[in-house]
Amino acid sequence: MPLMELSYQEGAISPETRDELVETLTTSLLKAEGAPNTEFFRGVTWVLVNERPAELVYAGDKPGAGVVKLDVFTPEGALDDDRRARMIGDGTAAIREAFGIADEDLLKVWILCHDVVDGGWGAGGNVIHYKELVEIAKAQRAAAKAEAGAAA
Repeated sequence: MPLMELSYQEGAISPETRDELVETLTTSLLKAEGAPNTEFFRGVTWVLVNERPAELVYAGDKPGAGVVKLDVFTPEGALDDDRRARMIGDGTAAIREAFGIADEDLLKVWILCHDVVDGGWGAGGNVIHYKELVEIAKAQRAAAKAEAGAAA
């Protein structure tokens, strides 16, 4: 049940580019987590887009800085160091492409990964534990494998 918040200057990308970026970030995070790319897991992977007026985005004391920040919230244990590095690398590449950011400006892209402590995530009025999500993922993988075998 990951959550991402993407913040950037208003008008920096088109709505179509934004939609493509959100799709790419969703897929990247599911891959990094090792979660199946199923309707259920895509449906519980949220991206909140925060477009900020240019005059309210500063780098130091300079407005209109063209910075992009992606906050990635995942249940504790979902991303180890290697998976976190994969998400940061893939996320940076996707953001770079969407915004047309040059090599020398890559420090304008920040990705902050946040682990939500086990039992600190709630949905539908219930506490969500990471081990429950792992079991759902296993069940969905088994169902997909059985479906693929039946279709063959």
